[in-house]
Amino acid sequence: MKISLAWLRELIDLPEPAAEVAERLTMTGFEVEAVHRAGAHLEGAVAGEVLEVRPHPGRPDMHVVVVADGVGRREVVCGAPNIPAPGGKTAYAPPGAKLGDVAVEARRLGGVESLGVLCSETDLGIGADASGLLVLPPATRPGASLHEVLCLHDHVLDVNVTPNRPDGLGHLGIARELGTIYRRPVCLPQAPPFQRTAREVDPYVRVDDPAGCPRYGAQVVRGLAVAPSPWAVRYRLHLLGVRAVSNLVDVTNLVLLLFSQPLHAFDLAKLRGGTIVVRRARDGETMFTLDGLERRFVPDDVLICDGEGPVAVAGVMGGLSSEIRDDTTDVLIECAHFDPPSIRRTSRRLGLSSESSYRFERGTDRSGVPRALAYAAGLMAELGRGRVCGEAIDAGGTGPDPAPVRLRPARVARIVGREFPSDEIRGTLERLGCRLAPASNGALDVVAPGWRPDLTREIDLVEEIARIGGYDALPGTPPTVTAGPRTQGNWEKLATLRRVLVARGLAETVNHVFADLPTLQAFGATEDQCVPLKNPLDAGRALLRTTLLPGLLGDARLAFAHRLPGAALFELGKTFHRRPGGTPGLPHETWRLGIVLAGKRIEGLAGNAADWDLYDLAAMLAAAADGALRRPWALRPAPDRVRWCHPRSACLVEIDGAEAGFAGELHPATADRLDVPRGAQVLELELTPERFRPEPDKVRELPRFPAVRRDLAAVFDETVTAGDVVADARRLGPTFLDEVSVFDVYRGEGIPAGRKSMAFALVYRHPERTLTEAEVETAHAGVVDGLVSRFGVTIRK
Repeated sequence: MKISLAWLRELIDLPEPAAEVAERLTMTGFEVEAVHRAGAHLEGAVAGEVLEVRPHPGRPDMHVVVVADGVGRREVVCGAPNIPAPGGKTAYAPPGAKLGDVAVEARRLGGVESLGVLCSETDLGIGADASGLLVLPPATRPGASLHEVLCLHDHVLDVNVTPNRPDGLGHLGIARELGTIYRRPVCLPQAPPFQRTAREVDPYVRVDDPAGCPRYGAQVVRGLAVAPSPWAVRYRLHLLGVRAVSNLVDVTNLVLLLFSQPLHAFDLAKLRGGTIVVRRARDGETMFTLDGLERRFVPDDVLICDGEGPVAVAGVMGGLSSEIRDDTTDVLIECAHFDPPSIRRTSRRLGLSSESSYRFERGTDRSGVPRALAYAAGLMAELGRGRVCGEAIDAGGTGPDPAPVRLRPARVARIVGREFPSDEIRGTLERLGCRLAPASNGALDVVAPGWRPDLTREIDLVEEIARIGGYDALPGTPPTVTAGPRTQGNWEKLATLRRVLVARGLAETVNHVFADLPTLQAFGATEDQCVPLKNPLDAGRALLRTTLLPGLLGDARLAFAHRLPGAALFELGKTFHRRPGGTPGLPHETWRLGIVLAGKRIEGLAGNAADWDLYDLAAMLAAAADGALRRPWALRPAPDRVRWCHPRSACLVEIDGAEAGFAGELHPATADRLDVPRGAQVLELELTPERFRPEPDKVRELPRFPAVRRDLAAVFDETVTAGDVVADARRLGPTFLDEVSVFDVYRGEGIPAGRKSMAFALVYRHPERTLTEAEVETAHAGVVDGLVSRFGVTIRK
């Protein structure tokens, strides 16, 4: 939010320069990100008086203008269509002046030397009008600095306004904040004086949806003439990042920036039937908005309608049919208070955001509607030379007062950590605009002003007292802690798992917890299991996620879009499931580990690339299970259960013999449906507390004696898993069977249908001596015989 310091000084007497004001605001919660000095980019630009204008001898589209700049006479070549007649004043930048980053120099144009530049608003960087020269008032002194002539002495503060402080989106709200800080009164903006004339035709206003529009104000102004706004108005809007349009439209923008109260101006002649009706939309109803697009509405949308149909989307954008045009003479000004959640839903659904919707979504001051409406009507009548007709229409009124909040001074002291005198508490709350009433035991009943919708609880008032008192003034008190035995909490366990996966070369990602139903259904979720959001950001993020994989696969897709050969990613995060049977209460939140290996993995210094496969995924699972979970694990083929994975690799993950997740290659149909890379290896594991073994780390001495490896290749039935063979080999082998691992699986020529060849490496090592050849052969033969007996296999030679 851009804030003009000069405008603030019209509302409150500020005793300090811009930098100190910015510091005070930042320390009380309105972070000022930057302070810009207006006109700092203009060095040497002055007012020039036109002495003579003659045609250019070689360029029929240009003129040679002789100007006086207070020092002497200068000839300037100019092609603007509105060069003032002799005696007129305009903006002039002589050689040596700087316009932004551009230094003005003398140069020849068509054979005539031009000593400087005559400037438009755009040339000077003080407006958007590039159609002609900036013409100055006749009384302007030649040679006077443009800073003086145009009153460019201002500073603009870039203020970061938090969503809970919608009052800070207007200059009056910031002035009230500074009034509280500096303990100075705020001068409320007064409308220019105007005479109300009798109503000519009374417009009819009806609110059929008081829930969506609790208060609707309207005022008719007639006899207006559309014209450019005065320089001061256009420059103020330009400084604050708003394009000047015309005097009538600019009034609505000024009121928005001053009061944080959006307005809309209707061409009264275009309102069919002279009627305004605020109602819910009919399903399928359409209207063209000011951006020229046709919008289709649903019954949840609030519309402003005339006698025949919609003319505006309430709180979001006006309609094309009733916009202000050059021939507009009569205007109906709308100033309303709309329901924030309703405006937010409509804005998100239409994908249409505006300065109005941004403020209405956060909440406006219902009690401030009449003041903003009167200010707008008076200013519009002044700038447009019109007349305000009749009394303002006010449908809905101020509404009931908010419930008082009980504030106990003792609670303030306990939470903040220091005592506040009762006079200081009362003074702070009164300067904030609160109404106070004494209660029992020294407490106060506090009613917050309409522009502070965030003050609804006692803790909110406590925060205000501490904030205005200054967080830097709070005493520094070291915390009191109780020493006790160190235990490894969930965060430390997750940190251990994170370190293990990063050590394996994986990159951690953090994704949004929102998703859409089709994506979650692709991973086995049903609609009954999903948790819907009451106010989703958009239709594509209307549910809480039941799996981590959509976000991880989206990250992999982004990696490929940046031409990376592959992606090895993991995420530790929560998933959400609705309680079974519609049981009321919060959803089940479960910590999960998700892993996605997509594309190519790069191996060695030569950069050899190979596709990720299920064995890589199993290695990651082994690292997690052995390094962090410290639980036995297994992969069990389950193509019928894990339908979103390819049948040849779809597995359930078992930890301690209990089902804990799934793993496998993403099914091509699932990959195509989600528009993610094919061939990605995916894993998801549920991390319940009991799956983290609380035992301390164990270490063993590095082996001192050599190992002996024996390979075993055999033909197994298709239903036998490598995990089954590894487990049986460990059971059959002696105590010095140190390691068993699978290194090859083959199906194809020479292997009967329904069977497969698997090759295993068995490593024998004794911790206390070197094994003899006979010991190894005897042990290995025992393992082979046991596997042949157990599985009926054929040993491959």
